[in-house]
Amino acid sequence: MTIPLFPNELTVLIEPTISKTALTKPQKQFNTLVKKIEKLKAQLVEWHELVPRHNERLNREYQPLRASFNLMRIELITLLDRARTEKRLTKNETKKLRHLIPSITAELMTEQPSDAVKELHDKYSDVGYDEKNEDVDDAVKAMMGEVFGLDVGDDVDINDPEQLRAVLEQQAQAERERQQESDTLRTKGKKTARQITQEQQKKSDAALVQKSLQEVFRKLVAALHPDRAPDDAERERRTELMQRVNVAYEKKNLLQLLELQIQVDQVGVSAQSDERLKHFNTLLQEQTEVLAQALAEVQNPFRFQLGLPPHLILSVSVVVMHLEQDIRRMKTVVTSLRHDLHFFQDTAQLKSWLRDFKIPKEPEFDDLMEEFMMSPFRTR
Repeated sequence: MTIPLFPNELTVLIEPTISKTALTKPQKQFNTLVKKIEKLKAQLVEWHELVPRHNERLNREYQPLRASFNLMRIELITLLDRARTEKRLTKNETKKLRHLIPSITAELMTEQPSDAVKELHDKYSDVGYDEKNEDVDDAVKAMMGEVFGLDVGDDVDINDPEQLRAVLEQQAQAERERQQESDTLRTKGKKTARQITQEQQKKSDAALVQKSLQEVFRKLVAALHPDRAPDDAERERRTELMQRVNVAYEKKNLLQLLELQIQVDQVGVSAQSDERLKHFNTLLQEQTEVLAQALAEVQNPFRFQLGLPPHLILSVSVVVMHLEQDIRRMKTVVTSLRHDLHFFQDTAQLKSWLRDFKIPKEPEFDDLMEEFMMSPFRTR
């Protein structure tokens, strides 16, 4: 789907002519970049439309289920603690509670922290909640240093996203400055003739690219100047178009300027020389990079939520599918836990379930949470 930038937008593509059936390399590259830009625009629109729909459904369907689940988990650990406190459980059954209760309270403390939940966690865990989290934070900071080369100080709370983001941005900026300083020092020495030529050519190319953009802009300004309008209606139309021209020029959005130029005087890009097209392609490449970065910024929160690596392609349909699965799964878990809470009111039933429950030899926290989420204290 092509995203309309302006009313009655014309496609800015170069087509073969009768006299010249094959496109040149710059022409082919121009068409490729235009199609890539339109695709990125379409994806951005799709993702921007997804965000409010996703958040609305998340708040309307999933979050209430999760809140009910958390309240029932608090009720569950209170019931288990009461059974143990009233000395209605054996030593082996109590041992199993010491495995189960901390695994539940640890997650509850991240979602619905309270002094009562923390007290129950510390009561059944060999390591206090605060002490355990300090160790985890230290381990995470050490990993960030070893793997990513990031120095996260002791005064930084990695559980505070804003504080952590600020620290990472500060270090990234410092690294960029160090790299620039290093590049400057490296180039301070005597330059070869080739290096001097390359630098001069780079500056010359950049000036020509900017000149090409300016020429398109100036032609549009001359054609659309409101003072040359024959009547008020045309003046208003030209004023609106000029505002769009100015925005596109400030953003170096060549494609928008070319689209307007075609509308204004029907001058297509096919008439441009290959040399001029090379300059156009440089600007279009910059635009694709900006759009790709904008798309990544929209997608990355979803990648984080789903635990997906940055390089994996992510589509809107996949995000929608995962949310639907999470909602169905949470409905099942809530129904199951509601049944289990009723079932465990009978101490004999609770003891029967605990007798069959086996503590994993090497319990992994994530696996334990997954097991509990999918089947919380399932009855026989």
